[in-house]
Amino acid sequence: MADTSREPKRIIPALGPFYDSTRDLSWLVIRVTAGGMLLAHGITKLTTSSIAGFASANLARRGIEPSILLAYVVFFLETSARSASSSGCSRARSRSRSESSS
Repeated sequence: MADTSREPKRIIPALGPFYDSTRDLSWLVIRVTAGGMLLAHGITKLTTSSIAGFASANLARRGIEPSILLAYVVFFLETSARSASSSGCSRARSRSRSESSS
């Protein structure tokens, strides 16, 4: 099995100290960007139509049933759950990092 605990090879080795100091910031940027994209998709579903409109126009038209229930699930995942992914991942990641360093 491949060793996944090894650090990836650096593109520019001379920037090693910069990479080390900005590693945690890069994960924050990725989480906030992904969360913002999910939020934008969820809010669009409400501002352009309603949940029922999204269900009939996008899900039921493609034969996905129960469309209204799934429309609410999609809306929930794209709005409310994005904040959990943006904040919860950082706590779990920092917790696992501190446990592994002990």
